[in-house]
Amino acid sequence: MERLTWRDGVATVLVVLLLSTFGAFLVAGPNILITDNGDMAVIGLGLGFAACIIGGWAPQTDPGRPIWSALSAVALVFAIVVMITENRWWLVIFVGCVMVLWLGTTLGHAGVTGHAGLLRRTRMPESSDPRDDGRNR
Repeated sequence: MERLTWRDGVATVLVVLLLSTFGAFLVAGPNILITDNGDMAVIGLGLGFAACIIGGWAPQTDPGRPIWSALSAVALVFAIVVMITENRWWLVIFVGCVMVLWLGTTLGHAGVTGHAGLLRRTRMPESSDPRDDGRNR
């Protein structure tokens, strides 16, 4: 089982900050810093990107790496769409994408989802015999 690091903690704080800002925006409405849905998308994009960079990308051995990469691209597209259309439902979907990315990465780092290389091939130990060229393995 792998362990979470300080990077996961900082990423979690950033995602909690995103959720609390988003919740306050939904409940209280526009304020001085966040005047519309596009502003909230910009803040979400910044905090989500920072959490992704600090928390760490999926390792090369992660079998779900293409899925996480695709979801990251989808989240970016939703953020851009929200900035253009100001649609609140697209904003909710964007924040949901960020949450799924954070949750999947954090659980993977904790070793819960097999993120650490469930499908990794195991190598045979190298032979100490100089005549062994490896063809008989």
